[in-house]
Amino acid sequence: ILIPPSVSTIENYAFKGCNLLSSISLPSSIKTIGEKVFYNCMMLNITGDINIIPENMFMSCEYLTKITIPSLVTNIGRCAFLNCCSLIHITIPSSVKTICGSAFNSCSSLTKITIPSSVTKIESLAFYRCSSLIEIAIPPLVTKIDSHLFNQCSSLKRVIIPPSVQSIGYASFEKCRSLEEITIPSSVKTIESNAFSDCSSLTQMSILSPVISFGDSAFNGCSNFKQIFVPCSSNIKKSYPIPSNVHIIRK
Repeated sequence: ILIPPSVSTIENYAFKGCNLLSSISLPSSIKTIGEKVFYNCMMLNITGDINIIPENMFMSCEYLTKITIPSLVTNIGRCAFLNCCSLIHITIPSSVKTICGSAFNSCSSLTKITIPSSVTKIESLAFYRCSSLIEIAIPPLVTKIDSHLFNQCSSLKRVIIPPSVQSIGYASFEKCRSLEEITIPSSVKTIESNAFSDCSSLTQMSILSPVISFGDSAFNGCSNFKQIFVPCSSNIKKSYPIPSNVHIIRK
């Protein structure tokens, strides 16, 4: 479908259930896109000059397997791809600056996603329950790993946290049960409550910051957690919430 430039608004549910719709081009004249416009569009590829993916845009497109986001998009809206449970691959252009809350929540088939360095903010729950996600690199301008960001990403094995990040939010990696080790850069000053709780495969952590604070139950349920590597000048002591069986190794 090629939408003409005379169109400025696409109303709620406009293409709901068009499960054979494979391609649509949106002109720059589009100023408003309603709720769940492409709900349950199974095979859709979108092109055009839009600069935003609004909230709920592709919500519950349960048979959508891949999508390329247009190169002018700066914002991926809240719940934009919520419950797109067959989505395997997505291309995010370098124009994107913000990934809003729950944008990819419950995309349970998504194995890998490359987030461009242009992204400066990723909101809470953005990748919640992406249970097939194996690795993730946080972009270099992000300053906080927000709450529940990778919660229940049960296949997540590798996480790269850049030196821009200052805090790791509440329950951000909770129940990441394939995560075995992680390095916390020197920029991080706070690891909030439940940040790594129930990471049952976590065995070791390197904390490069000499001064850091921990929230309650930050490592609750980390049954295989054995050692933390810290700088010689670190303020970390063997006390709650660090489990009693964890060795603190200064180097």
